[in-house]
Amino acid sequence: MNRTSSRRGNAASGLLRAFHQWLRERYGTIGQLNEAWVRRYPDFDAIPPRAMGTYADCADWRRFTIERSNAELEWRIQRLRAEDPGRIMEVHAAHHPPMDGLAVSCVNLWGLAAKVDVWGLSIFPRWFSSAVFEGGTRIEITRSSARGKPFWLAELQVGHGKKGVWRSRAGSGVFWTYHTEGREAKRPASAWWIVPARPRSGWRKRPATAR
Repeated sequence: MNRTSSRRGNAASGLLRAFHQWLRERYGTIGQLNEAWVRRYPDFDAIPPRAMGTYADCADWRRFTIERSNAELEWRIQRLRAEDPGRIMEVHAAHHPPMDGLAVSCVNLWGLAAKVDVWGLSIFPRWFSSAVFEGGTRIEITRSSARGKPFWLAELQVGHGKKGVWRSRAGSGVFWTYHTEGREAKRPASAWWIVPARPRSGWRKRPATAR
């Protein structure tokens, strides 16, 4: 437990240092940052993590987070390709701005998709009571951000689901599969079958039939 806390602390401190360096490169001097943020920080190292006191604080943190996620994915892809250059690189996303809030998700789908060979998405219609148009919009966002690359539905939640006292019907797998294929995507790579009245440990993940 102490080791885990120590690792998290090191990761947090590393993230904060990276944020400070990003701010130095963006503003140059602490005076210019204070003017933009309407602050009086004595130096960059005094800026706390996730500074969101004003609109400028929040916007800069989101920009930093988005750029960092793109850079981290690029780093991983480079390392993997150095070891196994013939392997296809695929990444999929579960949050899809502007359907999901950009400020909360902090993800640039177009930037991430540009770094991989195959792009994809996850849909969990039972958890979030997704309407047909919502799922369709997420698929269209994925196709747009793929920019001509192959894309697929990497994960699909099917079977019974619940939200509060409301329980959904089962049997949505075929519908969502064809709904995805109609938008030129590949079939689901896997499907989450949720068994009613069981904890998460009772869920079963089954491979879906590949096209």
